[in-house]
Amino acid sequence: MSLCWNSLSMNSPSEYQPKLGHLNNPMQSMTLFPELLEEGYKLRLKVTGVSMAPFIKSGSYVTLFKIPVSKLRIGDIIFCQCDDGSFKLHRLIRMKNDLLLTKGDALRAFDPLVDKSGYKGKVVHIENFHFCGMAFQNMNNGSIRLLNFLIAKYQQIKTYPIFTLIGLRSKPVKSLSS
Repeated sequence: MSLCWNSLSMNSPSEYQPKLGHLNNPMQSMTLFPELLEEGYKLRLKVTGVSMAPFIKSGSYVTLFKIPVSKLRIGDIIFCQCDDGSFKLHRLIRMKNDLLLTKGDALRAFDPLVDKSGYKGKVVHIENFHFCGMAFQNMNNGSIRLLNFLIAKYQQIKTYPIFTLIGLRSKPVKSLSS
């Protein structure tokens, strides 16, 4: 899932807006996003990818905000910086120790594990466009939180064997020969 840099809006003016106006490409501006989120800004960004479809459609807007890692819940959609410097906006599937496992809803495979220091922010609001108008989703709403949790659990069940390979399963798997 990619984010469109020219749709950036912040909750208050800052010294960053002139910097963002002079950047030539989306990847340059995205490098400022973690710093802005760390300073307490909310960022409203346009989604231009399909990895989170149908939950987040291309053309929708998401609002990101940094909350403590300890307050993240399974199913939250988080903004992370990967080891290679790239960014992703995917669903949190599992957390163990200092590692986060994420996955795009429309993707077949899990993302590479991300260290908790790679977490930059959480989606707190989604604006999806529909044929009859715009639908607003508050991601802290109880029914939306439950839906996100169930989607994450479904992703786990759908790819159950992978958890044993990456050590995120809490109980040992019984061997077929025992």
